[in-house]
Amino acid sequence: MSKATSKTKNIAEKITIVSTKPWTCTHFGNTSEIDAFNKNTGEWETLAVVQKFANFDAEDIADFIVHAVNNS
Repeated sequence: MSKATSKTKNIAEKITIVSTKPWTCTHFGNTSEIDAFNKNTGEWETLAVVQKFANFDAEDIADFIVHAVNNS
C-alpha cells in the first residue's frame, strides 16, 4: 500500500469514528473513558480517557463532552 493510500485510509477511519453517534462513556472511579463505534472495524473504540481535574469529577467532564457531541 502506498503512503498516499495509507494516509487516505487513516483519514477515512478518523472521519468514521468522529462522525458516529452516539458516543458513550464508561466510568471507573476517578477515571472515565469516552467511546465511539467505528464502522470500519465494527467495534467500539476508546477516543479519550478523562481524569479528575481540579474540582471536577471525571464522570462529569466525560458526560459533558459526550452530551455536547451527541447533541450537535
